[in-house]
Amino acid sequence: ISQDRLSIRRKVFPFRERSKIIKSLPFELEEEIPFDQDKAIFDAKVVRYRGNTSELLACAAPKKYIDELLSLLNESGIDPTVISTDGFALANLFTNWENPPPEADAFTSSTVVIDGLEGEQKAVSPCDLFLHLGHSKTILFILQNQFLLETRSINLGGSEIVKGIQKTYEISFAEALKGLQEKGFLLTKNDGATKDQITFSTTI
Repeated sequence: ISQDRLSIRRKVFPFRERSKIIKSLPFELEEEIPFDQDKAIFDAKVVRYRGNTSELLACAAPKKYIDELLSLLNESGIDPTVISTDGFALANLFTNWENPPPEADAFTSSTVVIDGLEGEQKAVSPCDLFLHLGHSKTILFILQNQFLLETRSINLGGSEIVKGIQKTYEISFAEALKGLQEKGFLLTKNDGATKDQITFSTTI
């Protein structure tokens, strides 16, 4: 399911049982989703546990989009086992999706404090941010220790970048697309780069 066709909200529930979580979703999302909850399908991905609580990404998708996809698959002779979303599906390429959700402690590492202080402090593990750039939208997801923390759909894609190149250099869309494909790049720093290189990178 295209990610821009559903709502995803980060939630915390005071229990860990998945059956309770799924039953509670319609009530918890009632004020937050922009469509009729009676015509929606709800699901959730637990991203981690903290004691007896569950931190999760709650999803709600209008049934009509599920029906459209199932109808299309049926016409194609496909009997699906799982229906997922862009962000979750892409994140599965990088995550330990076959493992149960981690405990919150898995996201921190202990660091001994030696500057005259005693004991330990908790240092949060670094995150990895992934961008999947499509034609008209971009999927963003954040992983920590190979576990999904967040995913979003951004209504901006490669076509906007091509249009930006087209406008900057006053060339045709086809020429701008070819230029992006053949020499598209992003500078991480401008030291040693030419003015033209900086302009092209900034445009992208």
